[in-house]
Amino acid sequence: MQVTRARTLLALGVVAGLIAFPLTGLAAEWWPGWLAAPWPASALLVLLGAGVLSQAWPVRQYVRGRRPQVDGLRSAGVLALAKSCSLVGAGLIGVYLALVGRIVVEWVSPVLRQQIWQAGLAVVASACLCAVGQIAQTWCRLPPDEPDAPPDVE
Repeated sequence: MQVTRARTLLALGVVAGLIAFPLTGLAAEWWPGWLAAPWPASALLVLLGAGVLSQAWPVRQYVRGRRPQVDGLRSAGVLALAKSCSLVGAGLIGVYLALVGRIVVEWVSPVLRQQIWQAGLAVVASACLCAVGQIAQTWCRLPPDEPDAPPDVE
């Protein structure tokens, strides 16, 4: 499994943002004052990123030869979790940037100033989750195989 390409993450973020922007407009019309990214969501994204790094660290130590063994299923699970974190983080970046854009468009009250800070914090937390997923994926990669040594000739 390869590390998720930046082009894939960018495309996912753009598509998520393009879908989320009109939906946030509909939500703002139906529920005035709804445009807010709750701060616990940002905290949860950061905690999830920290958990992924803590799970990927033993795999990194094994790959570098500093740990005697690691369960193969665990390392495969950590790799899958890291890949999903990078994809979810990229999608959430698009969604929260769409929310920031909608708040800027709907800028009519001072209450929205607090909401734009919360949405900006959510964008940063999503970017951290995406970056952590990418880092953990590189930690879980095996080094390339060494070329076969020539046979001993006596």
